[in-house]
Amino acid sequence: MTTNISWQDQDAKGNTLSDDQRIRMSRLRQRNRMFKQKDGAESLQTALGEINRMGSALGVSKSTRETGAVIYRRAREEDLIIGRTIEALAAGALYAALRMGGYPQTLKKVQSVSRSPSQRKVYRAYTLLQREFGLEIRPESPSQYISQIRSELRVPLVYETEAKDLIEAIDPVKLSGHNPTISAAAALYAAGITHPELPLLRQIDIADAADCQEVSVRNSYFDFVAASPRTQMDREELIAAARSEQAGDTGHISKKRLPGPYRTSEVLHPGVEIHQFTDDGGSEHIPDRLLRPSEK
Repeated sequence: MTTNISWQDQDAKGNTLSDDQRIRMSRLRQRNRMFKQKDGAESLQTALGEINRMGSALGVSKSTRETGAVIYRRAREEDLIIGRTIEALAAGALYAALRMGGYPQTLKKVQSVSRSPSQRKVYRAYTLLQREFGLEIRPESPSQYISQIRSELRVPLVYETEAKDLIEAIDPVKLSGHNPTISAAAALYAAGITHPELPLLRQIDIADAADCQEVSVRNSYFDFVAASPRTQMDREELIAAARSEQAGDTGHISKKRLPGPYRTSEVLHPGVEIHQFTDDGGSEHIPDRLLRPSEK
């Protein structure tokens, strides 16, 4: 039966059951519980409730939750639940539904609202569902995550517009194989460098908003800076800025940049310090790192 038998030994009118009726109801409860466990109805009910709860926490639409429920039902019919926890498989089914619908939600975000203690188990459940059912997963684009990260940072919309322009300007080959969330965070950081009127964002703030490591943002934004079509500094100005830094001058350095060999770091005072320079054939070199010892 789909309903539960009340534990109270009373009939519909509230009258106390006789001894024979009480024994009969006790046996019916036991049989009902045994058949539910055998059929897996309780586990299915738990999983569907878990998918609905996670979808509500993430603000997912009802249609996407239903897609996740259908995926879980198919996994149950194929006995894929054996050897796996209900929580991990339910989270993997919801994440697969999000990927199929093209909604920008990271695996870490889905795992954070699930009851599964391990992100690895959720990822394994997702890859299993994708492999067994041949799900049509749309390729992710960094542009999908820019709006979400910008909202977490609470910065003006112009950062998002500039970051999307940088993603469109960069060679798609350089983005292939990279985590789209990290690429989106790097594009937002590069937007503050390439746009002359925008203040630079801190790498640590962007990394926290994107749920990634700060070093990942630092190692990924160079290509976006190089792809910017804006007017940038020339070689002589960069060298002069580096020499003035060596001499102890902490005056303002222009934010404008040249693509290719010129790379920048965090803002440690008004302006931008240059920490790396790859020689393109000239005889003068900019020191590899100009960060203050306290900031290294």
